Amino acid sequence: MEGTQGGSSVIVSVITATHDRTAPYLRDAYASLTNQAGVSWEWLLQFDGDEWEMPSYLQADPRVRFECNGSGRGIAVTRNLALIRARGELVQTLDSDDMLMPGAMERLASTLQADPELAFATGQVQYMLDGQWVDRNDRGLPAVPKFDLTAKMAPGTVGDFWLEHDRRLPIVVNAAMWRRRVLFSYGGWPAISTGEDASLTLAISEQHPFMHIAERLSVYRMHPESTMHKPGYWERERPRDRDFNLHRLVAIRETRRLQETRV
Repeated sequence: MEGTQGGSSVIVSVITATHDRTAPYLRDAYASLTNQAGVSWEWLLQFDGDEWEMPSYLQADPRVRFECNGSGRGIAVTRNLALIRARGELVQTLDSDDMLMPGAMERLASTLQADPELAFATGQVQYMLDGQWVDRNDRGLPAVPKFDLTAKMAPGTVGDFWLEHDRRLPIVVNAAMWRRRVLFSYGGWPAISTGEDASLTLAISEQHPFMHIAERLSVYRMHPESTMHKPGYWERERPRDRDFNLHRLVAIRETRRLQETRV
């Protein structure tokens, strides 16, 4: 199967971490990739475990590059191991049970190519429950104000919002597209148990602008087998991880303030 070629010469490295040997939704994630036009992509599948046989429907596609961790190490380490293998200058995150809307990668990639200052780009999500589109927030949380317009968001915007709204982000970043050099410059995904996407977003958006696109570019599947929906997952780990994010945000701002006073 040939790589998808489009008007852009950029290669997008798609990172997907998985730990479920049955991979019940992986075929849908793959189908959403094959529906992407206008970009060339590689799919870096990283299995968080000792060994796993890649599904037969993926074995004939040279764009799919697979690796096992060798042991269970968690999602942050798993993504970082895939990041090391990335050949593209842009990195698309895609959870194994989610999907990208047709044209999503071209939209995100063209946005980043048009403005070299942007560290990442993301869009709105379409929630899916029991195979049906639904308009509800994940885990039944109350709604928070959204960035409703396509806009270049200034550094510090997300951090301010997070502090003012019970440490919640106004955007969903599980299917964001990042510049690879920016990811490496921040050490990739932090070694915390929950909210590693939020932590990375808070850190990077403090010092770099990004683009939020008011279009539904990804599908967020809600299902009981998801790691994030296991009983006690958020209650057990989230408080400490949120404290980590708070300390990190405060440290970044204090460091910047000290640097500015020395100028």
